[in-house]
Amino acid sequence: MIFIIPFVCFSQKEKSDKQNSENNIIEGIIEYIAENTDEEIDYSDIVGNLYDFLEHPLNINSATEDDLKQLYFLNDFQISSLLGYIINYGAIVSKYELLYVDGFTEETMKMMLPFICFKKPVTEKKISFKNVFKYGRNRIFVRYSQILEKQAGYADAIDSVYENKPNMRFLGGPEKIYTHYDFNYFNKIKFGFTAEKDPGEIFFKKNKKKFIDAKVQNGFDFYSGYIFAKDIGIIKKIALGNYHLQFGQGLTLWSGLAFGKTPDAVSIKRYAQGIKPNNSANETNYFKGMAITSEYKNFEFSTFFSKRKLDANIIEKDSLDKVLSVSTFQHTGYHRLPSEIYDKNSVYEKLFGGNIKYKKRKIKLGLTFYKTDYNANVIPDDKPSYLFNFKGNDNFNAGIDFDYLIKKFNFFGEISLSENKGLAYLTGMVTSLNPGFLFSVIYRNFRRNYQNLYANAFSVSSCSNEKALYLGVNIGLTRKISIKAYCDSYSFPWIKYRIYAPSEGYEIFTQIDFKLSNDVKMFFRYRQKNKKLNFNDELLPINLPLNDKLISFRYNISYSVLPFLELKNRIEYVDHKYNDNTGNGFMMYQDVIFKPLNKPFSLTMRYALFDTDTYDERIYAYENDVLYSFSFPSYFYKGSRFYILLHYKIFQNLDVWTRFAQTYYSNKDIISTGLNQINGNKKTEFKLQLRYKY
Repeated sequence: MIFIIPFVCFSQKEKSDKQNSENNIIEGIIEYIAENTDEEIDYSDIVGNLYDFLEHPLNINSATEDDLKQLYFLNDFQISSLLGYIINYGAIVSKYELLYVDGFTEETMKMMLPFICFKKPVTEKKISFKNVFKYGRNRIFVRYSQILEKQAGYADAIDSVYENKPNMRFLGGPEKIYTHYDFNYFNKIKFGFTAEKDPGEIFFKKNKKKFIDAKVQNGFDFYSGYIFAKDIGIIKKIALGNYHLQFGQGLTLWSGLAFGKTPDAVSIKRYAQGIKPNNSANETNYFKGMAITSEYKNFEFSTFFSKRKLDANIIEKDSLDKVLSVSTFQHTGYHRLPSEIYDKNSVYEKLFGGNIKYKKRKIKLGLTFYKTDYNANVIPDDKPSYLFNFKGNDNFNAGIDFDYLIKKFNFFGEISLSENKGLAYLTGMVTSLNPGFLFSVIYRNFRRNYQNLYANAFSVSSCSNEKALYLGVNIGLTRKISIKAYCDSYSFPWIKYRIYAPSEGYEIFTQIDFKLSNDVKMFFRYRQKNKKLNFNDELLPINLPLNDKLISFRYNISYSVLPFLELKNRIEYVDHKYNDNTGNGFMMYQDVIFKPLNKPFSLTMRYALFDTDTYDERIYAYENDVLYSFSFPSYFYKGSRFYILLHYKIFQNLDVWTRFAQTYYSNKDIISTGLNQINGNKKTEFKLQLRYKY
């Protein structure tokens, strides 16, 4: 009956474009990423610019091409058309005028509105420190979160057992503490500071056992800071402290997160931002030092230097406790156990290089090169799947990228080479024959011996040992009905993790969107994944890769029934077949979003039911969370889950968020395994966040 409500209700208001566009865009961007990883990731790396534009809307009439590329939902045709329209007809004065720009639709306009404004273009003035500190925005975040049930890793331990097996218990408490400060002067000058303690990490050392490594200090486990400025004379960008580098299509150098496959089937092209500050709590995959970009006529020159410590699995040390060799680098950022602390900051990485970009009208060419040195040898395991992994203590990578826009066609690509002569390349094309039909294709060929620790291109898994062809299409059948679809066919010429033979696979995706009215939207989604996985059988001499097939069906609807009340529903069914083993499951939820008009608070609630045969049929769903925090629980086995999120504006500049979530399993008496095990059938999460801005 709940699913029938939108067809018999009529809204009494015009929905807030800003709030709904913001939520839908951010949710759509990162939900797909979460479905392909089990790691807890800070997604603010990829949506941070959107949040910045919410605070300081982008003036559409003076925005540059680079500015508009930070609105991830705009493609090159739309950006080129918008800039050309402003040149030919002058400043845009109304949101409805966007509909006259070639390539723009009503949906595009509504997506842009939360992040832009329509001011008269002004001549850039020199930045004065007086105005910087007078008009700059300051924000302070403090966040506390914890799982309330007692996990095995926090159980009381007998001293004798603890000393003999120190890795059987976390050294710190179960709370996660995050604090962040940032300053922003109209996205021109930024600086910030982040500190974080993960669950299980030590905050106060004084009461701990004497065998704790000297690497552990009182306070937060991770600190990060940055200073960033742009458009200061001939200096286009400069970053000090922790920063990211993003060039080309990510095949040669790209740190931080990036988009992969998304529901927008034609969004396959990467929009590199060059140098950008690292303002997230991600503890790996960033650089530390200095980077600068200068501009001269049609050229941009970027240089960078980074030196930082990395976590790694130590193989050997000398008599002076110097690390001589390691097997792999660690990327979890966790330092909860003596073994994890032992490997903390064990290797120095020094990286330096540059990028040269040429831009003229519709063509862009780029050259990226850099050298990486380590003060210890990397010696990977001798397993066949690691045969072509990076080994040694230095590497050199170089690549050339191109981007060419001609009429309705946009061609792009990149080719990259590693020091061992490993080669990787990709090339793609996006065309927009009209606003209602977009088509994309990308071919990639990453040789098995291509070695690059900072490659993050469009791929299935990693930027090596992969050949693939991707085709995507967006079709607007009518103003109210559209179709998005893609097919990605890939192969792995060499063996890899859990696949002990060359293999192939494919993924098919189709989504039909219906806009029944301004207040009622829904979609149907079909997704199928076919890949190979080892089949473990003790009676067989080898592990044979067998077919693993997962099909999912999703129905989603959102609708407003009152000016202050929005409802959302979703039901998803999965069917899984691995060799002769089969499994299935479903998940369904009801969301209630209550935002009273002219009131200082809002309330978001969800109740979900789920039932799957095994963990392999798990279903992911995005959950609303406190600002700059992201929640993507996986639903598996049998039970229910609910959460309540309350946002209250105490004063004009002070906000508080509190979130309570609980998962109940009706067929389990033990949750999780190892040190995360909970003896019981409930898992409860609590989160509290304060934000003060001035």
